[in-house]
Amino acid sequence: DLYNHGSVTAAPAPAYPVLDQITDPGSGAAIPVNKSGYLEMTGAGAPSTRSLAIPTFAGQALEITLEDLVAGTLVIMVASDVTAVAGENVITMAVEGEFIALRGVTVGGVLAWRVTAKSDAVTLT
Repeated sequence: DLYNHGSVTAAPAPAYPVLDQITDPGSGAAIPVNKSGYLEMTGAGAPSTRSLAIPTFAGQALEITLEDLVAGTLVIMVASDVTAVAGENVITMAVEGEFIALRGVTVGGVLAWRVTAKSDAVTLT
């Protein structure tokens, strides 16, 4: 009956992927793309730069947060466009706490990153 709470079975919790932490490679270096994961990036200088190759597989997830910025900006040069707009392959962050989420997709038979979420202040050019 409706009031017999002993017989109610709870629905299973939804499954969310748990992402591995990826170590920030440091300014001028390449972000590893061998697995899905999240990065807590730091920057010092004007600008602090990273490069990002195309994803290794469709469905790959990458979340990047600007954890600490001493000065300047954090600029990530991406090997693919990150939106459907041709040429949008540079991600710029200038405020601590900014966030961007990317997903690996196949576009015309070629792997590419696409933005799935981002902080308002993150710029794409």
